[in-house]
Amino acid sequence: MLTTAQIQQCLEDAIAFAGPRYTSMLDVVTNAHVGLDFFGGTGDFCEWYETSLTPIVREFHSLNGYGRKSLDILGETRATSATALIEEIIAYCESMRDNNVTATSVTDLSVALSSLLTLFADARHAQEDKFYEKHGKHSDTESFRQFHAEYMCAFPAGDMDAARKWEEQAQQLQNLLTSQVIGAATAHSLLLVGPAGIGKTHAIVSAALRRLEHGGFSLVVFGDDFGKAEPWEVLRSKIGLGAAIDRSTLFECIQACAEHTGLPFVIYIDALNESPREVRWKDKLPELLAQCKSYPDIKICVSTRDTYRNLVVDSRFPGFAFEHIGFSGHQFEAVQAFAAYYELDAEITPLFSPELGNPLFLHLACKTLKGEGRDSLDISLPGFTSLFQGHLKHCDVLIRERLHYANPRNLVRAAMMALAKTLTHELPQNRTWETCCEALSKIVGTETTPESFLNALAHEGLIILSVVDEDTFLIRLGYQRYGDILRAISLVETLDSDTVKLAEKIAALTEEDAGLLEALAAVLPEKTALEITAEEVGLPSEQAHKLFIQSLVWRSRQSVVEEIDEHIHAALHTPGLWESVYEALFSLSLVPDHRLNATNWLGPFLRQSSLAERDTYLSLAALGSFDNKTAVYSLIHAALFADITHWPAESRRLASLTLAWLTSCADRRIRDLSSKGLSRILANYPENCQTVISEFAYCDDDYVLERISLAIYSACLLSYQRRNAFMPALPGLLSIASDSKNILLRDTVQLLVNLLKTGEFPTAVTSQLQHYQTNVSLPSRWPVLADVKPLLDLEHLLSNMVLWGESMAPDFWRYQVESKISGFDLESANISHENIACWLMREALNLGYPGYNHCALNYDRHIGSQYGSGRGRKGYADRLGKKYYWIALHRLLGILASNVPALEDPYSDYEPTSDLLWSVDVRKVDLTDVREITAEGVYPVLMEETNYAFPDHNSDIKGWVRTDDFPPYEACLIRTDEEGEQWVALSHSYWDDDKAPNENSWDSPYLGVRASYSSALINESIQNFKQKRSRDIFQYNQGSSCYRGYLAEYPDSPVYKQLLNSDEDSEAFNFTEVSLLRGNEWEYDYSYTMPERQDNLIAPCLGIIQKLELLWDCQSGWVDHSGKLIAFHQKGVKQRGLFIHRSALNAYLSITGEELIHRRFANRGYFDLAGRNSTQIDLKTWIQYRADKAPVVLREEELPFNC
Repeated sequence: MLTTAQIQQCLEDAIAFAGPRYTSMLDVVTNAHVGLDFFGGTGDFCEWYETSLTPIVREFHSLNGYGRKSLDILGETRATSATALIEEIIAYCESMRDNNVTATSVTDLSVALSSLLTLFADARHAQEDKFYEKHGKHSDTESFRQFHAEYMCAFPAGDMDAARKWEEQAQQLQNLLTSQVIGAATAHSLLLVGPAGIGKTHAIVSAALRRLEHGGFSLVVFGDDFGKAEPWEVLRSKIGLGAAIDRSTLFECIQACAEHTGLPFVIYIDALNESPREVRWKDKLPELLAQCKSYPDIKICVSTRDTYRNLVVDSRFPGFAFEHIGFSGHQFEAVQAFAAYYELDAEITPLFSPELGNPLFLHLACKTLKGEGRDSLDISLPGFTSLFQGHLKHCDVLIRERLHYANPRNLVRAAMMALAKTLTHELPQNRTWETCCEALSKIVGTETTPESFLNALAHEGLIILSVVDEDTFLIRLGYQRYGDILRAISLVETLDSDTVKLAEKIAALTEEDAGLLEALAAVLPEKTALEITAEEVGLPSEQAHKLFIQSLVWRSRQSVVEEIDEHIHAALHTPGLWESVYEALFSLSLVPDHRLNATNWLGPFLRQSSLAERDTYLSLAALGSFDNKTAVYSLIHAALFADITHWPAESRRLASLTLAWLTSCADRRIRDLSSKGLSRILANYPENCQTVISEFAYCDDDYVLERISLAIYSACLLSYQRRNAFMPALPGLLSIASDSKNILLRDTVQLLVNLLKTGEFPTAVTSQLQHYQTNVSLPSRWPVLADVKPLLDLEHLLSNMVLWGESMAPDFWRYQVESKISGFDLESANISHENIACWLMREALNLGYPGYNHCALNYDRHIGSQYGSGRGRKGYADRLGKKYYWIALHRLLGILASNVPALEDPYSDYEPTSDLLWSVDVRKVDLTDVREITAEGVYPVLMEETNYAFPDHNSDIKGWVRTDDFPPYEACLIRTDEEGEQWVALSHSYWDDDKAPNENSWDSPYLGVRASYSSALINESIQNFKQKRSRDIFQYNQGSSCYRGYLAEYPDSPVYKQLLNSDEDSEAFNFTEVSLLRGNEWEYDYSYTMPERQDNLIAPCLGIIQKLELLWDCQSGWVDHSGKLIAFHQKGVKQRGLFIHRSALNAYLSITGEELIHRRFANRGYFDLAGRNSTQIDLKTWIQYRADKAPVVLREEELPFNC
């Protein structure tokens, strides 16, 4: 039996042999990590099942209800077959839940799914034909569906949509079955392929080390290890076993190790292509796999370069193969890891480059920058051309040391120039080893040989050797842009500024030379200061400007000079190119000292446009960039998750400005996420607040000003301990808000003033506050319908822009405006609803709607056609008209709050005060909810996952129902962590049932149990409390909940005082738990990056937090001023709880003299929702908490039903 120490030593030997091909500090998660983990049995299959397969199974269950009718169009026989196949597939999928997945089960499922897909496709075609015949193909739109659903209560496309959904879900399931995870998990042999330098060796060594951490044994060997000996003999030698061990004994030993660890034993053979030529892997690999076939727990993974694949494996390879795609999809993590490894600042400037998915490029950039003595990972400073030439110089030093030649010339550069010419002029089949050796023979001289030099170039990754057969090797450049850049440099240097000859050369280029033209657009201005768009270059204007824009991100800062402006403006007016111009500006907006960054170009460019025109183009360009996950998406993602401490200060400043501009976008995802990213930067670097305020002091867009003020206020809340750092921002914000009617802007600034009041205001700020205008005047005349005729007469005006008239008012009026103005006594001010509606419409006109050439209106029509305009549309897809109405509503509320008295509510005792924050009801996003973008909190594990042991349904169910076998009260309420610290549950809930996964409880009876503990603080004796039999404070209340407060405002903000004071049930204050509502309660908040909005935040009550002076940890916990965890909320499997440290609770009770009372409400029963056989019981227990003793029961009640 092999030991862990032996395996550890084998892996250490493998790490030593891998050398620079494995670096622990560059262990970025890639697709290869995932595939290798599942192949080796250490992948998290349960998580994969829940995130990937469960949604499909759930959708199948749902469709099996509402969508079954859509299959009737197939005819009775085929519809019955489809139903049977659906049930079979659901059963197969649910059997995989417990990692019960085999190659056979996947094959069987695939066969059934293939048959079902045929039926689904036929059903879809038939339903589409039926719909098109009745309603026309033009009616297959979101608007058609939303109109009929909202106004006709009809769903004419329902069956067609269900049929499409059936097919879509089946195709998703088919994709999962052929995915890398399933393929790797069910295979016994695996082939990992990829180009040179992509990271195959690293992935294999890393996988073996991760397996060892999980207790799994692995052996990593390399192609170099194999010679004339049999492969199994090499394995025996690597493990350290003697020659006396035969093959069967070796494999039996390995199988025994696997059985002992409970995980497969994986043999990794890396780089088959590097094996000596005596090894014939096409024959040897099938032979080795056949030898291991009878040992079920031995798995073999081999890797090879993609260009050698056909040489080392053929159709006899029985396993699963997948390609290593480098860092694609993980560029963000890769940049940070490489910067840390090479000790470079992880600047933002390269984050927008697609080249970051290539490890070769990252190594190239980092090595070259480091070799030049730079301390920043910034490709824009030298430009790609200079960067690459610097890399060639670096390689020349390395190869010179290896080959010992004295020639002072940069032979690597000369050789690569010659090879670039050879490899681009010769036909592919002539780009051979021999041809390239001949090309180098005159360059390398007599100190070394062309063959040695080619090998050295290959070793540095500059070229790649591809095997055609055993005697033919082809050469290709190691990185696609190498050749393009080299050819462009050669062309420019050869012609020596002769633009006539240059134009002739360019005219002779073909479509195959597209890469050369792209490189030339970057090289030409670097070398000659001539732009590719110049007339003398001779390219058609549209093509030249496209190349020019593409080249901007690759050029050095020095080559982008003031004269470039005219070329950019020309590109903006080139048909079909304006979005690419915006993309380039987004990409360069954060580059320090760059002509085209946010300060020098983007900001001035955007400010020169009118509001409506700017909104149209910026919203469209940002939406495309965000959805395509390019520059805008990368910028926002970086602002939310990057380690911004490694950014240059100037990049952080520029990022703040660019994000502020993006908050003007109509799309709520872009606006909200940009706002949160801006807040994060300001929270960490408050000095940028003044920069942003100065840049936007005269901004004409309330959307931007609202979010700037909110970002600063939120940043101050999140950095409360150093809130004085935000004091310098206050004068600028006061100046902006003093001239504004906008209630959201004004209240946010006022809240910031309140937050900073704990410190002493500078004299200038005190003076500003004394003269701060708190009131705005009413309009001299309220408009009527005739005043907004220019808006209502617009051709193609969307109906939801018409707030008043003969037709039914849109949702914005009915559900937003009316609810917000209902608190004002409009009648006393002689203001009608028509006045309000027309004022809003006129304000939209004043803001510039519909824009030049109706650009804003056309944007709205585009969004409507894409997403629909009804309630069923995507909530984030707002129109510009809606944006202007929101701005107008915020301004209206500011006017009314200053001039119109509040209306008394006859059903409530709450009386609004003069300092009422009317803006609370129009809050739409909470930038302080940073739970998903901060490090996850580490809390004591106080709840263990348990499954209730339910009895058989045929046993004495009524007897079981009447049995109270829930855990003892003390065990539930007083818990001890691993450190021996005691915690008290202020609340705790537990639930379980015996329903099968995804089972419909309306169809099948089930058994269920539930126990819920809540607690309240009382200011009276226990004897008095026990006598209150007629009044139970727990009966109708479980505590307070707050809807519109920001998380970081709780509990001291005036907002929470207002929200809690308006709570009609004063007894809610007694409860120890407060729910800060999230989820769908914040329907307009799209500042989340996860698939769903965050859950509610469960917090201790206001009294506990204030008395113990607790601070929120930005996750689910509350700490004291020393940072010690005092309270936290925890969610487990089928349970949740709010816990407080027992010593802290005792201290609180001692200070206040209050008593803590728990109530347990338990329910258990047999639930038959479709019949009348249900039986259940409610159990109520009141429990007194005691500081130094066990809890004591005060009262118990039973409420049985049918038992």
